[in-house]
Order: sequence, then structure tokens, then C-alpha cells
Amino acid sequence: KNLFHFKNFVLRNGGNDNGQTLFADGLVTSLVADKMDIDYQSYQPAVVFVNGQYWGIYNLREKLNDRYLASNHHLNPAHLDMLEDHAEVIEGTADEYINLLNYVRNNDLSKQENYDHVKAQIDLNEYINYKITKMYMGYWLANLNNKFWKAASPHEKWRWILFDLEHSFGKNGSHNCTENTLDKIATFNNDLPEWSTLLLADLLENESFRNEFVQRSAAYLNTIFSSANVVSTIDSLSLNLRPEMPKHISKWGSDPLAIPSMATWLASVNDLREYARCRPDEVKKHIMQFFSIAD
Repeated sequence: KNLFHFKNFVLRNGGNDNGQTLFADGLVTSLVADKMDIDYQSYQPAVVFVNGQYWGIYNLREKLNDRYLASNHHLNPAHLDMLEDHAEVIEGTADEYINLLNYVRNNDLSKQENYDHVKAQIDLNEYINYKITKMYMGYWLANLNNKFWKAASPHEKWRWILFDLEHSFGKNGSHNCTENTLDKIATFNNDLPEWSTLLLADLLENESFRNEFVQRSAAYLNTIFSSANVVSTIDSLSLNLRPEMPKHISKWGSDPLAIPSMATWLASVNDLREYARCRPDEVKKHIMQFFSIAD
């Protein structure tokens, strides 16, 4: 990204991962940064002092607002549509996106002319990257923590932003490495509202989209999301934090929501490694099952 000037930034304590590893959210960012076309919050851990008092480890992140989009995509921040989850408006208006979802809901995307109409409004390359990443992570809560945007112009396309990802890698209710996330995020089921899976489910009715999704999934599972690469990234990020962890635990260990001991932290980091070792083969099985392919 090579950005050096910021109007706003976020100091985040790890969110729902605050009592486990502190870097699960940053791990996902670290895996995809500069490896695929996708919008994400840059991550860097920081030691924080408040008025000279030691305050422990926090995650320094980009703030997701109009200035984030203006800086990363060289856009006018006054002319943006930025939405969240069920088309809740953060900036601009949701009208175009609501019309798009209604079109998807009422038209067969297996027909090329209908698919082309949708393709003209969505950056499908980026959307596929977004969904494959969440599928690998086991992030099946498709109705939560989605931000998407476009420049307010008829010829611009919707893109999605990865954020708040600590509900990943089998953590915090995301189940384990065998969870069939694809089956949840690409079908209509009672666990998720219809609007949250509609777009992916209907796009997968189109043969060209389906083929690209499958082939790119296979490519990423053998590269970016391979066990060796993910374990190596976990080792690197945890090694960076490890010298500071005793001081952080001394500061916050008595808080019931914080990491209580080095043993707890090391065990939580190892849970990430175990997920990384297991997950690629499981996702391949899910893809073969979902699309009825032999290999």
C-alpha cells in the first residue's frame, strides 16, 4: 500500500481474540497482503503507552472510512457509496446495491446476458478473492462484518473489504477446521438470512463464475493458504510478539477477558497452527462435494 500519511487510525486490542493470540485478525491480513487483489486493513502490532504508562500490545490498523478508500484507491471521498451487511449506509446511498440484489433475486444468472449485467456492476475478481478467503478461514457468519463500496459513478464496481476477522481459524464459535463453510455461505439455509448468501449462491449458478471460483480456490489452497505458508506466517507473527508477551500479561492478565498466562497464549497460537495444517485438505473435500467433482 505504501501509505505514509494518515488522518485516522485504530488501536485495536484483538477484539474477540483479545484473550487468546492477539493476532488472529492480523494473520488473515498478513496472508493476503500483496498476494491477491483484495481490500484489507494493514496490520502492525504496537506497544502502547498512555501518558507514559505502559498499556500493553495493541494492533495498529487502518480506519475503515471514506479516507481509507480515498487514500488506497485515489478517489474523491465526497463521492463514495460505502455499505455494511444488509446494505446499511456508512457513506452515500444504498440504492444501486439494493437494485442489484433485487436483480440477482429475480433473474437467472446461468443465462449469460443476466450474468453480464451483474458482472458490469461487481468487481468479480475481487469478490471471488473475498469469498475464497472467508471460506478458507472458516468464517461462515456471512451476515456479519461485511463492508463494501463503490465510487458514486454509474461505471464503477462494488468491492468488498476484509475486516474484523478474529472469528476465524476455528476460534470463537467458528467451529473447527472441518467446518464446511462453503456449504453455509453459498446456499440458502436456516442458519443465515437469505440476503447474506444470495449473491454468491446465484453467481455460482453461472458456469464461468463457478469454474473460476473452483480453479482459483485450488490455486490458493496450494499457495497462499497452503499449510506450510500459513504455519510459517503464524510462526513469524508470534515470534514478533513473544518477547513482549510477559509484560503484556503482567499488565492485563488479571482481566477475565485478557490472556492470563504465557501457557494460554502459546496454546492458542498452537491452535492456529493445527487449523492451518488441517484446513486445506478439508476445503478441497468441501469443494469436491459441493460441485460434484471427482478431483
